Amino acid sequence: MLLADISQYPDLKDLEHWLQEFREGANEETIVVFVANKIDLGESQETLDTLVKFAEENNIPFYKTSAKTGENVKFVMEELVRRIEDKYLSDNVVASFVEESDYKDEPRNFDNKRTVIGSIMGKSQEKEKKKTCCLGC
Repeated sequence: MLLADISQYPDLKDLEHWLQEFREGANEETIVVFVANKIDLGESQETLDTLVKFAEENNIPFYKTSAKTGENVKFVMEELVRRIEDKYLSDNVVASFVEESDYKDEPRNFDNKRTVIGSIMGKSQEKEKKKTCCLGC
């Protein structure tokens, strides 16, 4: 999901950069949607035209939302899920995806100070550890 602030004129170089970064890091089949947020703050026709043109030139579906009011947020998320289902949930794709998948929940070090406790300890140890300190000291 590529996001833009519709209340400000967009920097197209930034949008192009983030889209390129996303596409380089993701599978070329990955679904991308472009969301202009903050419609509750108003929008100029020039900004809207620029964002729509960017979406069309890059063949990306375009949506407008407001995180503040919630307008269109659920709709956009449902559309993204629908697009994913349409693309990846045919019988053949699901079968090959499941066979090739070997994703594992690995402990991650989010801030170099601690690791997610629940992924490396049992429930009782987790509760006991939480009683000491938020950093697991």
